Amino acid sequence: PGGLSHLLVACARQHECQFVLETLRTCEAEFAATASTASEPTTSAADTGAPTGGVETSVLHWNVVLSSFVRANLLRTAEDLLEELEARADNAPRDVPSDGPSDGPSDTTRNVSRIAPDTVSYNTLLHGYAIEWGGGEGFAQRVQRFADLLGRMDGRGLTRDDTTYRAMLDLY
Repeated sequence: PGGLSHLLVACARQHECQFVLETLRTCEAEFAATASTASEPTTSAADTGAPTGGVETSVLHWNVVLSSFVRANLLRTAEDLLEELEARADNAPRDVPSDGPSDGPSDTTRNVSRIAPDTVSYNTLLHGYAIEWGGGEGFAQRVQRFADLLGRMDGRGLTRDDTTYRAMLDLY
């Protein structure tokens, strides 16, 4: 995962937004395919030394992608990606291990679609709309989008932090 993070950050700095997004989706899809083909719950690829496909992604990786779109002034695309992550988290089935119900994921049931946006995800977009050139929109539109994002963040029960309040101050 560290190598993937470094790759994503390096590409994001070059504003290679689409490449970053495609790379992350490919890693996630390959990881999901590998996880879904695991047949023995007691023997993992790590135990046998066999290579696994893809890389398990996290919200950190997705936040790098969001940031790359914001830095490239593609705020609508970043917002679409945030909406996709929200929908995936809201619609993700609960993980159920092969031996019965559980309160959480097990080694044999990994569900990559459960990655939910966090405070950093929202703050990234809030900052984008707070700055003067935010998405090439007028001030009234940026204020409305900002308020909508705060509402969505609050609706998910995420805590506003110093970065959130700094973005609010930057907006005004």
